[in-house]
Amino acid sequence: NETPKWKYVSGLDDYKMTTSKETLSLGSFYVLKRRGMDINTPIEKIVLSYSARPHSSHNDLYENIRLGGKMFNSILNMESIDSGYANYLETLGFSLSDYLIPNISPAGELLSKKKNNNNSRFGTYPTPANKKMLLDTVIQYTKEEVVTSFDENGEPVVMLGCDFITDPYLLEEMIDYKSGGNHDRIDAFGYALLLCRYLDKIGRVPEQ
Repeated sequence: NETPKWKYVSGLDDYKMTTSKETLSLGSFYVLKRRGMDINTPIEKIVLSYSARPHSSHNDLYENIRLGGKMFNSILNMESIDSGYANYLETLGFSLSDYLIPNISPAGELLSKKKNNNNSRFGTYPTPANKKMLLDTVIQYTKEEVVTSFDENGEPVVMLGCDFITDPYLLEEMIDYKSGGNHDRIDAFGYALLLCRYLDKIGRVPEQ
């Protein structure tokens, strides 16, 4: 049976070919299982992570991302000004609405009731407010206290969000974070996390 839509979401931070300073960038892709889907997901969990820069073709990255997203029937949030993946899907004749979330502006839609006036079709536009919210959301996730069980005395056993991150390279990137640096994994994880928060806010539940 196909995995219900909206149970899993994904985030992408693509690498750019236009500037030499970005030659160390990787294409990073994360699939998260949303919180509250079952007793084992009290918080969002990474179910797939992929970071690469194929030497053969940028399209190899895109195809691996497409297949990874299809495996979990996940909808994708990405930086809206990076249209490479959307162009790839269109070239192959895929419906973008089957793969990409329509444009959302987390800073406007999660923090206020202001209408989003961005004209991008898909993903999140990297405004300063949205970029700040992405980082703030990732930080909040790592510090969130989650009750996972109770000990023999009935006291709650508490874990932090960072304890649920199973990708050591993402944890390393978080530890080494410097403002203004290149943080592909953090951004991709953050885009997926923002989409989780957005879907929670609008009450979008997995389809039966």
